[in-house]
Amino acid sequence: MKYILLLLFIFQFIQTPILADPAPGPLLSVDAAAQAIIEEAAAKHAKEFTVPTPAPRQIVNTPTGSTPKPDTLPQQTNNFSLINELCLKISGKLASVSTQSCQDQKMSPTGAISVEGHPIAIKEYPPSPKRSPQARVLLMGGIHGDEFSSIGIVFNWMQTLNQHHSGLFHWHVAPLVNPDGLFRTKSQRTNAHGVDLNRNFPTTNWLSDSRDYWINRTKSDPRRFPGPAPLSEPESHWVEDEINQFKPHAIISVHAPYGILDYDGERPDPPQHLGHLNLSPMGTYPGSLGRYAGVEKRIPIITIELSYAGIMPSENEIASMWMDLIRWLTNNIFDPDIYPNRSLSQPIYALPQPKAPKKP
Repeated sequence: MKYILLLLFIFQFIQTPILADPAPGPLLSVDAAAQAIIEEAAAKHAKEFTVPTPAPRQIVNTPTGSTPKPDTLPQQTNNFSLINELCLKISGKLASVSTQSCQDQKMSPTGAISVEGHPIAIKEYPPSPKRSPQARVLLMGGIHGDEFSSIGIVFNWMQTLNQHHSGLFHWHVAPLVNPDGLFRTKSQRTNAHGVDLNRNFPTTNWLSDSRDYWINRTKSDPRRFPGPAPLSEPESHWVEDEINQFKPHAIISVHAPYGILDYDGERPDPPQHLGHLNLSPMGTYPGSLGRYAGVEKRIPIITIELSYAGIMPSENEIASMWMDLIRWLTNNIFDPDIYPNRSLSQPIYALPQPKAPKKP
């Protein structure tokens, strides 16, 4: 009898599916797998995410020793709290930026927030009240959250501007465009949605070109996922808004770790070097800021690729790069409305709309 029971048990075991090892489903090709990721991301965004409408821009830099008006105190107190919290988190990730040195910059919230609710902050260095600025310049770091040196060096240059800003240029400086990427336990290139912000700008034919590039050139590398749609992310959306509102005549974007200098734009001639970094054009990619701003909007854009993501350049190199940058800007970048005979390029801030076909 016990042998019969044993045989029945073995037979039952053979017939019972093993739940931990289900039968494999159909294998997906790389293209199909990538399409599935895109569709899943698009569905997630449609369900959970809409680009928040930025609050009215309030860049308030109260002079030292002055007292804000009573009706501005609550808003400024809230702004100070936001910036102080941001600085605590930045200093917790970067040895090159202390909490105090970050707070000393007196940055202001732009009204834009990241996916996870961190403010995107900037510091404005206005032109001299006695004259019109030669040009407007936008300086950004930390588009990729794991490129630590790109954030630290912008804070260093802000300190230089604090001491030596002459008013020749009107600066907007955003040291950390992708706070969520930096603040992850293990900092990451992408934002909290897993989107590479530098592939999310609305370049021509973005839908087809960015998908083709991501699948066929990067083999669906998740670090370079362009997102489900152009400007699907609040961080890239802010950059585009900042470009259209501030209307810079030049953009400086700091990255790492390729150790070169890149340039996009028709004219003027690019700098041949900044410090030890030599010009070595990398080309542009679908959805990249270089293609969007430099090629399509014709705004001269310098991409500084520092040599190491986790190691800051020496103080001498930081100073040398800055001096070379200021020298190039001074000799080449002019507001065409103020210096029509000296300006070599005319940025486009609204791409021309296609003309309607003529009626037969």
